[in-house]
This record gives sequence, structure tokens and C-alpha cells, in this order.
Amino acid sequence: MKKKLLSLLLALAMCLSLSVSAFATVSPQHIMTSAQAQQYEADTIAFAEVGWDINLFEIYSISDDNVFRYKYTMPNNVVNYIEIHCSGNDIVLDFYEEQKHDVVRFTDTGVYLDDVFYPYTPATRARCEEYSYSPPWGNVNDTYIYRPSMYEIHNMTLPRNLASYTATALCAVVGAVLFAANPTIPIAIRNAILLNPLSDLIESAVEHPLYSGAYLSYCVEYYEHEDSYSLDRLYRCEALFFSCEECPDKSDPDYSEGIPCTYYYRNYFF
Repeated sequence: MKKKLLSLLLALAMCLSLSVSAFATVSPQHIMTSAQAQQYEADTIAFAEVGWDINLFEIYSISDDNVFRYKYTMPNNVVNYIEIHCSGNDIVLDFYEEQKHDVVRFTDTGVYLDDVFYPYTPATRARCEEYSYSPPWGNVNDTYIYRPSMYEIHNMTLPRNLASYTATALCAVVGAVLFAANPTIPIAIRNAILLNPLSDLIESAVEHPLYSGAYLSYCVEYYEHEDSYSLDRLYRCEALFFSCEECPDKSDPDYSEGIPCTYYYRNYFF
């Protein structure tokens, strides 16, 4: 009887060993091999190149060929899984969220979302340009003066329906375009500014599929801090996001349906 039980246990162990998937969940006690440690270091550098902090992620799994899959729990508790690799000089991120999968490629001149290219806007020479969720100096209650000449409208045609995207992929792409003067701003800042409004935009598209298309548009109004001067200018930026081909005119009733987003833009000499 003991021999039969031992044989059964050995057979079961062999079956389990053959059924292990290509990805194995990494426990907190996991010790990396030398090759895995080298790959993790390469991933850390690649993430930093596009403004992502690897310390915000958990190692979810490692494939047999040392591809890491990272778990990212966003501030709104939505979980995404991310893989990263380099292709020549480009950095490619794969985002997974339930049944959704997006591919974002960062290049020196812009970013690709599913092979559609969105270029960066060259930064002004000899000046630093920063974006933040709260004012880098001054106070949110200070006086800001509206600058109508700076009003911006941006229209983005997406490769597919807006509702089909992960919020992290849209944050990566919209952030690279909206914050074009500094497209690799830290993920914490980018997501603090964009994650909630873009998540709301996606959710609206999911709930109202008849009104959702392959479009994302937004407009930005600039308000300059009263103490700004030529060497150091600070703006409060008020953006509205729409799931339509073009931003509605301010006189259009649909303009008030835009999803709001406020952030700060500083432009100064170093």
C-alpha cells in the first residue's frame, strides 16, 4: 500500500512539474539568478528612461527566458501588468488590464500607440520646463491671470475605440503629447495629473458605446501667476478631455461635458 501511495505521489509531482506555465509567480522570498538580476537592472534603467519608477511595481512573474512581468496597482486600485523591452534605441512597454492589451513605443522624437505616431514638441532652448500636480512655488489660492492667446486645442485619432484602451497606456501617450516639453516626467506626477480624468473618459466610453469612437481631444486654458516674470513663469493649466474627434466650441453646450484636469506648468531659465 505504501509503495502504491509513493508511486502515486511521484506521478502527481511529475505531472505538476510539466504543467508549470512559462510565467511563474514570484514570491517575496524569490532569489534571482545572475541572469535575472542583470535583466532586472536593465529594466530599471529602461523604465527610468521614460519616467517610470520600477519601485512602484511588484515583480509578478518571470518567464523562462527572463522576461519580467510587473504588477502596477494604480491610485484608483485598477491593476495593470507591464512588460518592458528595448528595440534598438526605442523602449517598448506592453500593458495588460483584464482582457485589454496595449503596446506603447517611446522613441527620441515621439511615441507610438499601436503603430500610430504622436510626435513630441521640441522644448524651448536654454529654458527648463516642468509640470506638476501642485504649484512648485506660490499657492493654489494665489491670483492667476487668464492668457487667452495661449489657448490650445489638440485632437488625437486613436488606432481603435477609446473604450478598448488601458488607462496606463493612454496616460503614457497623452502625457508624452500634452507634456511634450518634458515627455518623460515621472510617472507619479503624470498619473497624478492624468489618471483620474482619463480613467473617467474610458469609463464614460464603456458606458456609452454609441458615443465612443477612436478619438480623444482636449483643450487647455492657461492662467499665469501674478508674480511671474520673464525669467520664471508659472501657469495654472485647466484642461478638458473629450471622447470626440474635435473639441466642442466654448459656445457649444457639449463643452461643459468635458472631463476636467488641472495641473501646473513652469517655464524658467536654468
